[in-house]
Amino acid sequence: MPQYGALDPAFPGMSAEIFVKTESKFAMEAIPFGYPMFAYSGNVTDPGKTGEVWLYHNDRSKVAFDADFVTSNSIAVTVNGVAVTAVVFDTDHETTMTNLLSQIETDITGATATLDTDDVNGRTFFVDIDGVDVVVTAVVTLGASQAVATITVSGRQVFVGVSGHTHVVGSAPKTDLEGNVLEAAKAYVAKDQLNNVWGGLINVDVAVAVSDTATAYVITSGANQGRFGATAGYDTGCKYRSNTAAAGTAVVEVRGLK
Repeated sequence: MPQYGALDPAFPGMSAEIFVKTESKFAMEAIPFGYPMFAYSGNVTDPGKTGEVWLYHNDRSKVAFDADFVTSNSIAVTVNGVAVTAVVFDTDHETTMTNLLSQIETDITGATATLDTDDVNGRTFFVDIDGVDVVVTAVVTLGASQAVATITVSGRQVFVGVSGHTHVVGSAPKTDLEGNVLEAAKAYVAKDQLNNVWGGLINVDVAVAVSDTATAYVITSGANQGRFGATAGYDTGCKYRSNTAAAGTAVVEVRGLK
């Protein structure tokens, strides 16, 4: 109890009502308390992966070339700083593109490279890696002409809830020499079982000022990527139920996720 009659301040991950709906999930990376959590919709069909959750990631890079590949072209691609073996023009544009996608999947662990079926010219492809931000570069050299790539990023994940606070977590708190807790653990670490709040009122970490009844967005780029924000980003479908004048802690109503 506080000594002077005021309630202790709320903190991220703390329940804001008596009963909230929770389930156990499996942290695939370090996840702070009170952060939005994401999974992959396809995992619901794989019993081995239904509990895996991550923070928000731009886990897809879209690479769109402005022209076909031509004789003698050499296509150099990097994915998250790792160089893919250069692919040289073979037979025609379609064959060369097929070879390029295959080489990406061969050289980049965990990557899936697929053609964008909406591009009738066959010049656009996606590079996907679950649970990480995917940064691609692509440069064409040699040949009579060189196609130029335009690259954009996006996320494929689905919002599943908020990481609830727990006093028992693999990330051990700081203690003094006598074992007294100096600073409580503030995050789940990779491989932890965690509490996913999928229904109810929960205190969350916000990166900016937010307004009561406004939509709870997740910031999708920049230094605050993965934190709750105010007006743009990933629409969680949830609502804020408190006001904040700046970054800090706010209440989010999480409903109907199951």
